[in-house]
Amino acid sequence: MKRALTVCLAAGLMTAACGSTDAAEQPPQTAQAPIESPKATTSKTPATTPAQSPILKKRIGEPAGQGCDPNGGVDDTCDVIFTITDIARGEQCAGHSSGTVNLPANSEVVRFDIDVTTAPTFKYPDADTMMLTQFWSVVGPDGYLSRDLDVAIGCDTEADAVYKSLEPNTKLRSSIPIVVPIGAKILRLSDNGRGWEWEIPT
Repeated sequence: MKRALTVCLAAGLMTAACGSTDAAEQPPQTAQAPIESPKATTSKTPATTPAQSPILKKRIGEPAGQGCDPNGGVDDTCDVIFTITDIARGEQCAGHSSGTVNLPANSEVVRFDIDVTTAPTFKYPDADTMMLTQFWSVVGPDGYLSRDLDVAIGCDTEADAVYKSLEPNTKLRSSIPIVVPIGAKILRLSDNGRGWEWEIPT
C-alpha cells in the first residue's frame, strides 16, 4: 500500500513538473501599440508641445535626421537628413492674383523650402515615405492641428520630396506652397506622435 502511494505521488510530481516546464517555455505576450492612420480632419484638442515631447523643435536652417544612430546626432549615419531652409507666408500666386483660383475662406499660402539628402541604403523601414504629404500638418492660430493640407494650385511648385517616395543616395531640393489657416503658427512633420516642427515667421 505504501509502495503504491509512493508511485502515485511520484507520478503526480512529474506531471506537475511537466506542466511548469511547458508554461515557462511559452513566449511572453507583447502588447502591440495601435497603428494610427492619417486623419483628414482638424484635431479636437489643442496641439501643445510639452518640454519632453517626441516632437522636436527645429529652427529654420537647422538639420534634422531620420534613422540616425541613437548615440549620435544628425550625421552620415542617418537614413535621411533634411533641412527646412525657408518658410514664408502670404504668397500671392499667379492663379490667385488673377482670380482664376480662389483660396478657401480664412486661408493663406505658406511656402516652405526643403533640402533632402539620403543615405546609400536605408536601415529604417519607412524612411522612403516619411515626407509624403499626409505626414505634414500645421498648428493654427487657435492652437488646433490641421492635417491633410492642400498644395496651392496656381503657385510654382517643386514638390518631389513630398509627392514621391525618397530614393537612396540622392539629393532633393523642393519648394512647397501649402494652403493653411490664416495665422498658422507651426509647421509640423510627424507620424504617430513623433517628428519635428518649425515656427512659421509672422
